[in-house]
Amino acid sequence: MWGSHPEWLVERWLERFGVADTRALMLADNRPARVGLRVNRLRLTREALIERLAGLGFGAEPARLSPELVWLENGVPLRQLAPLRDGECTAQDESEALVMLLLAPLQHERVLDLCAAPGGKCTHMAERMGDEGEVWAMDRAEGRVLTLEATIKRLGVHAVHVVQGDGRRYPFPMPFDRVLVDAPCSGLGVLGRRADARWRKGPEILDEMPPLQLELLAAGGRQARPGGVLVYSVCSFEPEETTDVVERFLDQNPGFVLESASGLLPDEAMDDQGFMRVLPHVHGCDGAFAARFRKT
Repeated sequence: MWGSHPEWLVERWLERFGVADTRALMLADNRPARVGLRVNRLRLTREALIERLAGLGFGAEPARLSPELVWLENGVPLRQLAPLRDGECTAQDESEALVMLLLAPLQHERVLDLCAAPGGKCTHMAERMGDEGEVWAMDRAEGRVLTLEATIKRLGVHAVHVVQGDGRRYPFPMPFDRVLVDAPCSGLGVLGRRADARWRKGPEILDEMPPLQLELLAAGGRQARPGGVLVYSVCSFEPEETTDVVERFLDQNPGFVLESASGLLPDEAMDDQGFMRVLPHVHGCDGAFAARFRKT
């Protein structure tokens, strides 16, 4: 153990990032996680949300990368936050909000969120589409579906249709203009928010998760229409779950091409390969990765 992180993880990061960045990454993980609120743009603007919070005695500042997110000042009790309870906003990290900029759904499109619970991204789709179109939100577990439905109801969006099922096998009868595969992952990018997870997970998780991620990504690809967009995202920045999965998917699915995030995301949220890549010690939010594909 060093810096309150397991040795196996420190050794990985030292090899990839070097001493200074590994130290900065661990320090970022050990700080109290910031709380972000994504404004429900169907109801108000980000500026109006900041004013509403100020009127209730809570400080908030606009996030740097996402145009719809604010960061709350430390210590604000979320359960007592009226704008959250009333559906004017939802709790979300900036890294999650950036994924929707990469997907870029448009009004009147049909969009699929293949791993949708607890509902942050599928409701974001509906908000960015002006609640006009179809957003299909799928999850496998009944309990997670109930959480998903509660989020949709609280935010008051009508375009989202919930389906319980296994996204790897569910036979949707219609194609989709855009598909998001926000896959289950190691969660090694969000250790600042889930500090106990660093002690519950070992290096074997990086062998266990990629086959499932690849299977879900392939299933999502089958649901996209010709010319449609497919986005893969994980709250991890480990190569096994990010670029390795992308390369294997492209090798096995020649009907897809990789598209750069350039023009869709702020430059600082992209790496030199055109992927979305954010790191806790660099961007001040959770660590995450996303890639965008086009079905030819």
